[in-house]
Amino acid sequence: MKSITPLFDLNGRTALVAGACGKIGRAICHALADQGAAVAVSDLNEKACRELVSELNQKAGSEAFSLQADWTNEKSVQEAMTLIDPSAKPLHIVIHCIGLISSVPIPGYAAPFEQQTLEAWNLALTSNLTSAFLLAKATQGRMASDGKASVIFLSSIYGSFGPNMSLYEGTGMGNPVAYGASKGGLQQFARYLATQWAPLVRVNVVSPGGIERAQPDAFIRRYEKMTPLGRMAHPNDVAGPVVFLASDAAQYVTGQNLLVDGGWSAW
Repeated sequence: MKSITPLFDLNGRTALVAGACGKIGRAICHALADQGAAVAVSDLNEKACRELVSELNQKAGSEAFSLQADWTNEKSVQEAMTLIDPSAKPLHIVIHCIGLISSVPIPGYAAPFEQQTLEAWNLALTSNLTSAFLLAKATQGRMASDGKASVIFLSSIYGSFGPNMSLYEGTGMGNPVAYGASKGGLQQFARYLATQWAPLVRVNVVSPGGIERAQPDAFIRRYEKMTPLGRMAHPNDVAGPVVFLASDAAQYVTGQNLLVDGGWSAW
């Protein structure tokens, strides 16, 4: 039997990570670079992109470059994509890691439903879902045609399951409907693309459980008690499954939603 190790080798492949400079995005970029991929680091903050590129290029053999873009703005996306020459560097890996998380302090967002606003709803759908549409449109003609291309969307358990609001009591936190609706939309968008872009491109979703972000102690304790593995997720917990789906180890996997939730959904 052949060794499975080479299936995880990403040498010679170029990855575009949109939303690269958040906690999960950074972990994904480092993991891809560790496996040999050249990484296009893309985010709204140009300074943060350059700093992450500098970190990645300190790794032996790493080849990272900055691709600043606002992925909610079609013109910005089109301008950024002119910097990628598909004949020289076709994209084997495209990752959407953009999201307006539920804890962002925006009026009318993480509030009781009757206080949630249309403005906050529209902002969340634009940030979390429309950006994925623009990313897919922009990269479709720039992907590798050797049957090894992989697109991965970062969703959430709340794209599949309703929130338990008792988690948030007395914490000042919330779980807006627009967050779950937009993350659920990502999952359906991935299933659509998986059927349309096969067999040359695989499209999958990774849906993390709650990521520990210095939330109030009461929230963390409640969350841990409701999770079979007894803790919240860390960014590196997400990076490993992303590398799997990006690699040839997942060459027969498409249209799937991989829950990375410590068993949260197993109850």
